[in-house]
Amino acid sequence: MSEGLRQLYKALDTIGKMHTSSIGAGNMEVLTSCPMCGGLETVVVNIDGFQSWKGGALIQDALPELDRDTRELLITGMHSECWDAMFAEQGDVNEAELMDDRPL
Repeated sequence: MSEGLRQLYKALDTIGKMHTSSIGAGNMEVLTSCPMCGGLETVVVNIDGFQSWKGGALIQDALPELDRDTRELLITGMHSECWDAMFAEQGDVNEAELMDDRPL
């Protein structure tokens, strides 16, 4: 098994481990811990959007105000730099191919 896959499996064990707290005005703070580096990140989100996402909505629909890296941070807990480092051994990947929505 490649080191990248080993790190991904380790990261998957931490998905969903986040702490939340309301800060008023319809917003809340979400604290995540990166499974790669252990760094903590706090993201301020709209409560209704967050609950919609946790209820099954696509995160990009529920929290459209967040950029792609911040949404990934909420989903996996990983910083974009750690994500890139984990897959660096795979070589350059065309993002358009990754985002292709054609059925497999």
